[in-house]
Amino acid sequence: LASQAFTKTSDEDKMIHAEIFNRHFEEAFMELKTLSEIQLLEGEKLTKGSGKIVNQSNIWAQLELAVLIILLVIIYLLIFSSKTIKSRISQDPSLN
Repeated sequence: LASQAFTKTSDEDKMIHAEIFNRHFEEAFMELKTLSEIQLLEGEKLTKGSGKIVNQSNIWAQLELAVLIILLVIIYLLIFSSKTIKSRISQDPSLN
């Protein structure tokens, strides 16, 4: 009889512990779900921010390329025009 009472109490304790465990598990699961949603929102913010940075970098790269091409054209024209100016000027060979 005493062993049956001990078994009943033991079974009741197991049920109580199982209910407590399940309740704690559900609370932890809900907290993890909330944290996951926060992480997703923060991840979206970071993605949008990095997208803006990439777009700005692309714009600057295009601007740098345009300036480089313009400078190359100016340098080419300066070199080309300086050769034609030298060839137009004729000096008297007897002056040397």
